[in-house]
Amino acid sequence: MRYQTGIGCLLLMIAGGLPPREVVAAAVAITTENNLRSVQASSYEATVEGDGCLTSLRVGGLEFFKFSPSFPRGAYLFQGGFLPLPKVVQDGGNAIVAKCDKAAVRYEFADNSLKWIVTNTSKEKLLCLIVFEANVKAVVGDKGEWEKPPVQWNWKTSTWFREKSKLQIKGSTRLWGPWADGLQVWEASVDPNATRTVEMEMGTATNEEARRAAQIAAHVPEPPKDPTGPMWDMKKLSKPPKVYPAEGFQAEGVKALFYEGRPFKGKPTRVFAWLGMPKVEPGKKVPGIVLVHGGGGTAFDNWVRLWAERGYAAISMDTCGCVPKGTYG
Repeated sequence: MRYQTGIGCLLLMIAGGLPPREVVAAAVAITTENNLRSVQASSYEATVEGDGCLTSLRVGGLEFFKFSPSFPRGAYLFQGGFLPLPKVVQDGGNAIVAKCDKAAVRYEFADNSLKWIVTNTSKEKLLCLIVFEANVKAVVGDKGEWEKPPVQWNWKTSTWFREKSKLQIKGSTRLWGPWADGLQVWEASVDPNATRTVEMEMGTATNEEARRAAQIAAHVPEPPKDPTGPMWDMKKLSKPPKVYPAEGFQAEGVKALFYEGRPFKGKPTRVFAWLGMPKVEPGKKVPGIVLVHGGGGTAFDNWVRLWAERGYAAISMDTCGCVPKGTYG
């Protein structure tokens, strides 16, 4: 059941007829002028252009989306290029629908949230893109990782900060950048004949969030310094790393393993590798070969096997943190 807010609602509460948790916030107001639809809610303001793009989202009076008359268009669709949605109508009191022959979007506006529902009616993959303003200088991921944009992560949920205003977005495929003038891009893909719902929630950062966001935004990495003393610490580099079994990986004539990698943000990492050893007398030294793959490569067992058969101790590792299994994405 919905109740109207205001003095009447307050009197009902005093009389015991309406529990406080049943109070519903004021409705969203949508106005249209010159094919431009302006949305006003208590915690944000938004704009939907005549091409169906959500070109502006202001939280606490601060803009989060990057918009230009040509490109980028704030929050928009991309399929081989910018995809306009010229058929725009208001649906009810709080929704705007935009369509073209390849896709349709539905914006459902609530008091402090927004749903961006995208339907792909074409036979090709469709991308939902958001380009952020450069002044959005802090983001936290779904596992509590704070970063300064632009970042590259496969986060599903991310919360963006501009001063004390914040915007949480659920439903992404990946985040990437820098793009153009160092801008951050948010991306979600929609398969052919499929629908994807993106949820946004707007609000004010807590004092701790605002403090952390300001700290992240102000951080400037120190430039690398010239080393002092010997360039290479051979004693440290000669110490073998810890090695772990790589279950589920098998190849003829070579061994699959993980070895201890460099820590990442204070957390341990493991690197996958194929190791091949020639058949020689125990204690006999042999030449070694290390295969460091190029872009798009991985650990290659066939090269390790070839070199081991020719008398070399050989290793091929995956330097991207991946494993030679599954499909390329």
